[in-house]
Amino acid sequence: EGHGTAVKMYLPRKFVAGEIIPEVLGVSPEQIATDPAEAPVEQVVDETAAAEPRKPKILVVEDQEAVRAVAAGFLQDFGYDIIEAEDGLQALARLQEDPEIDLMFSDVVMPGGLNGFDLAQAARGIRPDLKVVHTSGYPKGAMVHQEEPRFREGFIIMKPYRREDLQKIIRDALDYQS
Repeated sequence: EGHGTAVKMYLPRKFVAGEIIPEVLGVSPEQIATDPAEAPVEQVVDETAAAEPRKPKILVVEDQEAVRAVAAGFLQDFGYDIIEAEDGLQALARLQEDPEIDLMFSDVVMPGGLNGFDLAQAARGIRPDLKVVHTSGYPKGAMVHQEEPRFREGFIIMKPYRREDLQKIIRDALDYQS
């Protein structure tokens, strides 16, 4: 006896213009404003319910700064986290630094010794599960691609691309199960 929980509950019976009339509750307005809780209440937070799912992270690899900025902007608008690299070597460094990169969106033709296909091969040496989408401003039949059998494989979008086409190919690549 003398232990346990006491609960006081005041339920309004009458409202006037959206306000509770305290006298109807059987308590004075001062009592409502000053009656402290007898014991502190511990707030319970379900951390799993409060945590938002992680956004997919995309590495955008493009040597032309303006083109890279447009692609990164589109992808951010679609709700992805973005990391940028201006060439293949910088992209490989970013992949080693950040194990949470889900997809690499890479230009095919870039300076610095690594084209997009060589970069993808090297990147998969670091991260075998990495999803890759290539982009190119050259038509599929151009000389730069004629000798490249890898150009016919995987996810490729030609420049200039529309926002909705980019969104679709990125989503398809992220959803693809190899």
